[in-house]
Amino acid sequence: MRRPAVTALVMAAAVLSPYSPDALAADRGDVVARALRSVVVVETGDGLGSGFAFGRGEEILTNAHVVGEADRVDVVDENDRRHSADVVALDVDSDVARLRLDAPLPALRAAPGPARPGEDVIAIGAPN
Repeated sequence: MRRPAVTALVMAAAVLSPYSPDALAADRGDVVARALRSVVVVETGDGLGSGFAFGRGEEILTNAHVVGEADRVDVVDENDRRHSADVVALDVDSDVARLRLDAPLPALRAAPGPARPGEDVIAIGAPN
């Protein structure tokens, strides 16, 4: 079943502003710790992948190939709590899926703008 197309959101999980090298090294751990609260494992009967909570925390962005044909999936948060989520939008061409949770998780805060050439970015996924 094809669901409505998802508007692709291009988000940098964490863009580190220009800091001195020492400040950058100290801040990186804090950035990762904050972002990990929003990263989830998405499980279906056929496999698993990663995603992250966004908006008000009631939605998860993941890949279309992770959810496949499922209408409902399980989402496991950083504390190994299991949540059910409905697949509400799927765009196979962009390989993006949007899930809706029954209860919110901490939402990933998007960077204020796109990363510029030369800036550090951090990619975080699950499972670890």
